[in-house]
Amino acid sequence: MEEADKIYTGTYSAQDTAKVNSSFVISIDDGPGLKLEQWASDSQDISQVVKALNGIETPDIQLYPTRLQQKQNGCVHQSFRAVFGSTSSGGSLGLVTGSSISWKLVDSYRSGNIGVDEFLFELDAGTGRYVNRSLIVHLTTNPIHPAPATLMRRSTYTLPGLGISVCIFALIIAAWHLLFAGDKWRSIPQKVGLGDVIHSPGPSSYMPNGSPPPFNISAFIPGIPKKQGAYYSKALVIAKTKKEDTAWTESKLEGSDWDVSIYVVDDPTAPLHPPKNKGHEAMVYLTYIIDNYDNLPDIMAFMHAHQFAWHNEEIFELDAVEMLRRLSLERVTREGYMNMRCHWSPGCPDHLRPGVIDEDIGKKEERLIAKAWSEIFPGMDIPQVLSQPCCAQFVLSRERVRTIPRGRFVHYRQWLINTDMRDTMSGRVWEYIWHLVFTGQEVSCPSQNACLCDGYGVCFGGDEEVNYYYRTLWRIRDANDELKKWQEMDGTLDEDARMRLSLDEMADAEPSEDDSQGILLMAEVEEKTSELARLKKEALKKGADPVYRAWAAGRQYKAGDGY
Repeated sequence: MEEADKIYTGTYSAQDTAKVNSSFVISIDDGPGLKLEQWASDSQDISQVVKALNGIETPDIQLYPTRLQQKQNGCVHQSFRAVFGSTSSGGSLGLVTGSSISWKLVDSYRSGNIGVDEFLFELDAGTGRYVNRSLIVHLTTNPIHPAPATLMRRSTYTLPGLGISVCIFALIIAAWHLLFAGDKWRSIPQKVGLGDVIHSPGPSSYMPNGSPPPFNISAFIPGIPKKQGAYYSKALVIAKTKKEDTAWTESKLEGSDWDVSIYVVDDPTAPLHPPKNKGHEAMVYLTYIIDNYDNLPDIMAFMHAHQFAWHNEEIFELDAVEMLRRLSLERVTREGYMNMRCHWSPGCPDHLRPGVIDEDIGKKEERLIAKAWSEIFPGMDIPQVLSQPCCAQFVLSRERVRTIPRGRFVHYRQWLINTDMRDTMSGRVWEYIWHLVFTGQEVSCPSQNACLCDGYGVCFGGDEEVNYYYRTLWRIRDANDELKKWQEMDGTLDEDARMRLSLDEMADAEPSEDDSQGILLMAEVEEKTSELARLKKEALKKGADPVYRAWAAGRQYKAGDGY
């Protein structure tokens, strides 16, 4: 506190008050954080803005460090966030909102990449002391409705009684919009550090009936599948560009009962299109849920536009049609959420660690998730690990979706619309949080064998057997690549020699120097391909047994359960 008192406390005011009449006072009291008082922007008293919107007579504003830091030009930018409370209502540390104010729109007002409640202080990277800074003031002409244009001005600030010149890097004040979606809350804890939170001393629930705060993941009771052979209504939701070919959804899925909804992201005249071409497939997925929330089918599959893609299951020759054909609607009903990719790589078991400080250049989404976390999930702690198999293709049950208020999906989509994050990265962020939204689990890496067996009816016996299948498959691929290179260099093989020898025999034989490598490679490919066919045939046979599938999934089987 003593160090903070030396660095921060004092009165801040613009040098050129004739043009920018903005000021505030920072002090330290008995409470946590820094106390922000007498906050005026362009002669507007910000406390009166809060009072007008919420009826709070004496709003209390505190600044808390987020510990998010960024090095730039020999300096470190240290982030703080403002927390709005009320000194007349017990000193709640949460953002004060009434029934008509939504905090989710606060960060839609940004200057560059700085939110309305974010303060960035610049310090010298070598000494750790704060140095001369500049202020960006976001002004409005009306405290209730923000002006169409944003005025930004850099001005130097001086702290009284402090021997060094200090200035704020960012102070942004914007007006508050009225709530337009269903989720409302009174108190949202603010982040102190990655994974740390200041908890409100008030009640933990925001509804009189004791229901959880709106951004706690709702509890989901596993669904009960219909009787074997019963009809399930099904929707296939696909995001595509105008150039991508989705004809396979008509030619290959005919008669499959899948109701196909194809959203064309870059064609606003298309029958189905998202409100904005941002966030890749995430924008489409959320738009479908929002638009159809009151009329959802039993089962919804969310997929990319390609029939064949590297991230589809290799056991099914990367074919989306085969994955849909073999998909267990019963498992989706029980689980509520099922990632369509069973193989753990990439993504599991601990792909992202958003709580770390140092940025991994190979995982840019890791740092971005940390920065965006409190915007997407207000009040939720940042997880230490966040993982699921890639790549944003999954299946949902209607019951699972309906446990989450529609307004929350509106909030998620609004974040995509408002964020300054690059399109590819905002989509990548969502690739690794879908499971959290729908399951509440930070790590969703189910057994590969259970996923394949119970989810698709391909039962190898265990994860080791699954891994052996994949290793063999990948070895065939590598051997084929080696064989292609050899053929380009040395020509054709001696077919008679290849036909006469098995792989084991060739290992001991001494074919001609020209043919030896190629013969061995071709024999290896043939033998391993034959082995894979045998393993898959056996796995499909096991998968036809509902008792075996139940055992693989770790659930009890009752006669007549079906799959």
